[in-house]
Amino acid sequence: MRIFPKEILQLNTWFDTYTGGFIHNNPSLPDGYALKIKHTQMVCKEMESLGKSLLLDANQLRLAHMIALFHDIGRFEQYKKYQSFSDKHTENHALLGVKVLKENKVLDHLHPDAKAIVFKAIQLHNVKALPSMRNKTLAFYAKMIRDADKLDIFPLTVNHYQNTSERNPAIELGLSNTSNFSEDICHQILEGVSVDYGSMKSLNDFKLVQLGWVFDINFNYSLLKILNCGYIESIAVTLPNEPLINKVILHIHKYISERLNLQN
Repeated sequence: MRIFPKEILQLNTWFDTYTGGFIHNNPSLPDGYALKIKHTQMVCKEMESLGKSLLLDANQLRLAHMIALFHDIGRFEQYKKYQSFSDKHTENHALLGVKVLKENKVLDHLHPDAKAIVFKAIQLHNVKALPSMRNKTLAFYAKMIRDADKLDIFPLTVNHYQNTSERNPAIELGLSNTSNFSEDICHQILEGVSVDYGSMKSLNDFKLVQLGWVFDINFNYSLLKILNCGYIESIAVTLPNEPLINKVILHIHKYISERLNLQN
């Protein structure tokens, strides 16, 4: 599965050309496209940093880069068709992304094993929970992209929550920004159950789901970064001061401390 630097350059160029076409051909919808281009760039950086922390070699890092580069490629067609990034109300952007890559024959030059890993890791990056996998290489990269994706979404949304003067439906997934929150989502987090995204009805629900992401973080490097950057606290202070929500926050802090073996 040897991957050469020139192949990465070619794929980066294809990505720039493909995504740039959406902005050029849809001038009335530039913000959503720009958001996802920036997100992809940042996820690529997070993927590289995570990969280096795991001591990946150059070839492994190139495979990780391809997965990061194309993990959200389906978002562009999704936004063009629906003006929304809500999979619940449109279609699964991961499956759409694989369809786009196959239709454009973007990865046809790759070794079949590498191509299969890229496709499957993209398909799995947004599932509720990873299934058991016999292919340990695939499982490893699927875990990487899920962590790297979250590591960019955390600061993106935290900055948005702190900027109360602006609303961005693309970031908020069209959810209502009210004081309401789902007690069921709180209980799912407390019970250690993967939260069903389809149960989100308010922006507070999305914030709670984000807090619950810590249980789906695969590498301690990622969890430590979330802790050190203060993402949990930054989201927590924007939630209603309710006993059940406070219980969720304490539960999450306890989990992080125990997993990272932090001393009080």
